[in-house]
Amino acid sequence: MDGLELENDLRLFVYRHFVSAGRVPTIGETALAFKRTTTEIRRVFNTLAEKHVLVLLPESREIWMAMPFSAIPPAFRVVRGESRWWAN
Repeated sequence: MDGLELENDLRLFVYRHFVSAGRVPTIGETALAFKRTTTEIRRVFNTLAEKHVLVLLPESREIWMAMPFSAIPPAFRVVRGESRWWAN
């Protein structure tokens, strides 16, 4: 899997996780899902942040936002049936 393919797969994983679990996947969860090290996943998260796909928390570099989803409660909540998400 090349770098761009991994970026795309990871991006899709993040969105699917947000929708199915109602929360952001952690770096550790993502590493387990992709059978990669946390260092590799952090690198890809940083690359996606540079491309404005993700916004990362400054201290931990965990995901803060993957538009339109937010890991931290803002003023907006999206509700669809039984599912609920924070949105930007």
